[in-house]
Amino acid sequence: MTWDYELYIDGQQTPSDGDGRITVLDPATEEVIGSVPDSTGTDMQRAVAAARRAFDEGPWALAQAG
Repeated sequence: MTWDYELYIDGQQTPSDGDGRITVLDPATEEVIGSVPDSTGTDMQRAVAAARRAFDEGPWALAQAG
């Protein structure tokens, strides 16, 4: 069985903006155990924007204001 993961951005699984995938190997057996997206610059920008929103509007912002 193999696992094919997507990106986790802004609290949800989301596909990459690109088509590439990276094969993941089990280091003990060198068998293929899955794949992950070969993320793009656009994916990174979406992740950074989501993290910034979470920091500014989430519980961290409330803790620092109080």
